[in-house]
Amino acid sequence: VPASHREFFESLDDYFETTEYLISHAGYSPAAPDDRSTAAMVLGTHQDLFRGDLPLKKLCVSGHYSQRTQRPLIRRGYLCVDTGCGLAAGPLTAVCLPELLVTQVWPSLFVETFQLAF
Repeated sequence: VPASHREFFESLDDYFETTEYLISHAGYSPAAPDDRSTAAMVLGTHQDLFRGDLPLKKLCVSGHYSQRTQRPLIRRGYLCVDTGCGLAAGPLTAVCLPELLVTQVWPSLFVETFQLAF
């Protein structure tokens, strides 16, 4: 890997946050919703994201939790876009915000676009 590529990746933040969204690899801990540490944003496993009402009053978007359905999981306050790309022959998934428009590219290179709704 070229040094310039490594430097680019090392310069990235662990998460991206606006007034409406928190986007990180592992989501956040509902028990500590203000924790923005690397451990919480990148390395943590936050199973409580899948259990009902969440304390953060913005949409959290993450990967990290591969969905067996190969479809994004959407719940009030949480969207998981890990659909098994690279692990379970699932598609690479991207979501456009705020529209919640999803595009998936399958290993066969079939491209699918669809709308999510809460």
